[in-house]
Amino acid sequence: MNTITVNKESQRTSQIDLTSKEASKNLWNANQKFQAKIGWKRTEAKEIRRQIRMFISDNFNIYLPNTRKEYKKELHFNRSGSEEWNFLEENYGQMIKYYYTLGEYGLTLGHAFKDEKTGRVETFARMHIYSRHRLDPVWNMRKSQLIRTIYKDFLVKSDIIEQQLHPIHITLTLPHAGGLYQGKRFYARELIEAFNLIRKYPKWKEFVYGGEYGVEIKKSPNGNGLHIHIHSFTLLKKGQSVNKFRDWLKKTWLRLTSGSQIWVETLYFYKKDDQGAYITEKKGFKLITTEQYDGSYITDYESEKEVRKKFYVDAEVRKLTSTATALEFEEIIEQVKNIYLAGIMETIKYHFKMDDLFQTGSQKLYDIDLINEILVNTKNKRLYSRFGKFYNEPSLNFNQITDKEPDESEPENEESLMAEALNTVTNPFTLENVNPDEIELFAWRPENQKRQPLSSDIAYKLINCYSTDYLVPLGIGISLRNAIKEWLKARSGRMTSLTSV
Repeated sequence: MNTITVNKESQRTSQIDLTSKEASKNLWNANQKFQAKIGWKRTEAKEIRRQIRMFISDNFNIYLPNTRKEYKKELHFNRSGSEEWNFLEENYGQMIKYYYTLGEYGLTLGHAFKDEKTGRVETFARMHIYSRHRLDPVWNMRKSQLIRTIYKDFLVKSDIIEQQLHPIHITLTLPHAGGLYQGKRFYARELIEAFNLIRKYPKWKEFVYGGEYGVEIKKSPNGNGLHIHIHSFTLLKKGQSVNKFRDWLKKTWLRLTSGSQIWVETLYFYKKDDQGAYITEKKGFKLITTEQYDGSYITDYESEKEVRKKFYVDAEVRKLTSTATALEFEEIIEQVKNIYLAGIMETIKYHFKMDDLFQTGSQKLYDIDLINEILVNTKNKRLYSRFGKFYNEPSLNFNQITDKEPDESEPENEESLMAEALNTVTNPFTLENVNPDEIELFAWRPENQKRQPLSSDIAYKLINCYSTDYLVPLGIGISLRNAIKEWLKARSGRMTSLTSV
């Protein structure tokens, strides 16, 4: 399934005067950041595709054709007499579909502006087309943004803050000696089934109000197979003790699964200082006991290192409510909800991480066999869900939100403002708003655009000249809807003007 994010006036932007220079500058900055993020994620997708193609070439002496249609033709032609093609399709068929999906989607539509004095060119994105594939880097970014939107709206409209429910982070895993659990290397199904079962216990229902969870799949750091585990944002009912719940969960999980590795703590988040760097603290590692001259013993940490400091939600709320005497009640509630949201998002982000797909010890080489294993074993499996009071809460229905997203979703913060690509278009050089129907519409691949590094004064500035290698003109007055139709025709092979973009 693909998603086309179309330009809509959002609640947020309708509240500001887009005719002002400052508002136009903010809109342009948000657009730049969005384009840069999309470009980085599409660069990841491009590199994944390159390494998949190299893997297939090196291991099967087969060079993947440019299009899915061409691949199907060659597959049909070779299957009758080629063991390599048969083995490839039977064992890596899902990965090949993934390869073509990443290549077919990822188109951005928008406008280009040129500064006549300097010759500098900048693009203004109005729409990006991406797939909803589980391992599409762009879709993972958008899922995180959408879920943030969902929970922010939920916190604003619900009374869970007033109910004094206690937010916690749960991590659960299964024992996998020798890399296997119950004889299986990939045990996500068994993990979910055990989690579903423990939530049926009366004691669980006594403790828990509701929550959500996602399955994260990564390699064990010690080479012990896969480390498949659950991260869950959970709300305990008012008055329930985190320590008592942790003790019960640990004993019950051990009895149910033989697993002893669990983690339960109050939600936390990280803060940045005025320079934008994360606040850190020293943390000790590796306890060591040494004998003193008087015969006594002292146990202390062998070493220390700087780690990000955790700011716990409950402590931050208590601090705020005890010191914010000058704030109005509504302002305090708003800040409390922001604290909750920060803790929730710190937990939820684990559901959509893709940085564990690399080979051990590398941040450049993807583990193609691991990617293939995940694709094969997670096909048609749901790795993200809700429970308790959250389960039947319509405002938290993620599928419903994504289904209607092309028409009705709204951006939730300035950084992802352009995920819905507002109909208002700003010339970055004059900071004047222009009518998009009166300027040329372009299509481009954001991964082909080069931008300055984050450390530069203008971090998101393009470093390329006006070139059809990057920008394909579609014409003046063409609507986004018609551009989408043309793109769909291109995908079906009925035209070629967008296929080379």
